[in-house]
Amino acid sequence: MRIIELKAENFRNIENETLSFDIGTNLIFGNNAEGKTNIVEAIYYFANSKSFRTSSDKELIRFGCDEARLTAIFEDGGRKYQYDVVISKANKRAFYYNKIKITKMSEFFGNFRAVLFVPEHLKIVKNGPGERRALIDSSLCQLKKSYISELYRYTKLASEKNALLRDYKGGEYENTMLDIYDENLIISSAKISETRKEYSSELFERAKKHLFDMSGDRLEFSYKMSGLSGDRDAMTFYKELIPASRKRDIAYHSITAGAGRDDIEIFVNGTNLRQYGSQGQQRSAVVAMKLAEGELAEEKTKSAPIYLFDDILSELDEHRREYILSKLRDKQVIVTSCLGDEEGIYSGKRIFVEKGKYR
Repeated sequence: MRIIELKAENFRNIENETLSFDIGTNLIFGNNAEGKTNIVEAIYYFANSKSFRTSSDKELIRFGCDEARLTAIFEDGGRKYQYDVVISKANKRAFYYNKIKITKMSEFFGNFRAVLFVPEHLKIVKNGPGERRALIDSSLCQLKKSYISELYRYTKLASEKNALLRDYKGGEYENTMLDIYDENLIISSAKISETRKEYSSELFERAKKHLFDMSGDRLEFSYKMSGLSGDRDAMTFYKELIPASRKRDIAYHSITAGAGRDDIEIFVNGTNLRQYGSQGQQRSAVVAMKLAEGELAEEKTKSAPIYLFDDILSELDEHRREYILSKLRDKQVIVTSCLGDEEGIYSGKRIFVEKGKYR
């Protein structure tokens, strides 16, 4: 697939701009704080329904304005489609697919697919389990609508159980409700963890090859259900773990077991990458995982996603940069840089950015 045109109105520092993109590599360049990342952010919003820079949609609206609008014209399988989103300070955001309003977010995901790589993605390795779960979840949400529904279901169940635990007094009704929540969380956790485990196995199988080809390093991983050993059947595992965690849940006034505590341990050459890996190894591992993410998306949908690289390729050495670009020669790539490609690294369209204006 490829994005043909992006229209942005009152989004970040953009007043009203329309950008067109070539099928190959598109370089967006300019000085810092001029608006390069805003374009990547806008495009990825159509794939993930949220910003990768802020949790508040109101921050996306241009200063002094009440709402922002984004439109993406894109092509997939030889057909053109249109996505629109309206982000308002006063009302809930609204999504439109081919000008028809989307009423369920499960209808939003999967139509527009993109792989994003930003400097913050080093947190996938360096930070806590939430970063690694987010990587898997954001990828799966673009590929499996059933997974989106299950993730929403789990989130709702967990939120309701946590609310009950916060005010827990030990009454019969409360204990009965905890039993009901646990029965449902066992089923939901098992579905989510099994799906994540299966996807992680496919992802790392491909990432292993990329990392070895780039650096000669060997990549391994271990999936931890609820932070524990992930080798067992998920349903059996949670049928034992979640009820056994009741006392701890009550003591902490919060859920202490379930798919919301899953993690992935990543190893390079037998060493835990988070604890002992160099920054270069961590960066290369994330690059390998992102390339693998794109490959998996293409295999499962029969259509390559759009690749978004925000100010990241310039931080890599020549060998790794050439390796990445060699794997993406027949894909649509949108890359930002402070440099105007004086070295002649990129072939394709160039878009200069200055104060939210693009030319």
